[in-house]
Amino acid sequence: PTISVAIRRLHDIGKSGLWVSLVQIPVPVALLATLLVLGILAYGMGYYGYSEVPPHLRWLEKVLITAAVLDGVAALIIIPGSLLQIIWLSRKGDTGSNKYGAGPRQATSQ
Repeated sequence: PTISVAIRRLHDIGKSGLWVSLVQIPVPVALLATLLVLGILAYGMGYYGYSEVPPHLRWLEKVLITAAVLDGVAALIIIPGSLLQIIWLSRKGDTGSNKYGAGPRQATSQ
């Protein structure tokens, strides 16, 4: 329900509901990348007791770097996107109708 309410609020101020995906899509990517990093660290180093990555697990270093970059990129999208959505979702809605329909506070004739 949170996503649908956010989309309705964005429509109320004349914005596309696709702006919700600015925050909703990078969150699972960042979560999966973080879990991947933690899994690699636990498997490659902690499980075998190595202080550095052993030669037969060198390919994990590239995966680790890729996951860390994904985390950084996702954070650069999530933080400003969240602030933008907080500002937009706390705004008063448009008076009258917009391209997404009539305003929710506008009286309807029945």
